[in-house]
Amino acid sequence: MRTGSTSNWRPTPLAGVVGRFDVVVSDIALPGQDGFDLVRQLREQEQQRGADPTPAIALSALADLARRAEAQAAGFQEYIVKPAGAAQLLAVIARRLPRQSGDAPSGAT
Repeated sequence: MRTGSTSNWRPTPLAGVVGRFDVVVSDIALPGQDGFDLVRQLREQEQQRGADPTPAIALSALADLARRAEAQAAGFQEYIVKPAGAAQLLAVIARRLPRQSGDAPSGAT
């Protein structure tokens, strides 16, 4: 799995990230811009390049349905309410990671 992180993002760095990561995990409340904008711009870049959508997981302290719907509309596939434990986050990441050929489905022996 490829990883990277940032504490503050600007729209321009997204141009080089399409296809570079297996999954995106983003807080909704980011400094400068929010996670909704980040994922919207990622989806635009993917469409322009004809790339498959990168699985995206939103993290938020807000549990309301409107926020979840906004995240889905922006392009997130998952929405996790903080505080979230490591096991919960890892389970969601594992569910969203592309399967490699030969990998057994989760729960298989």
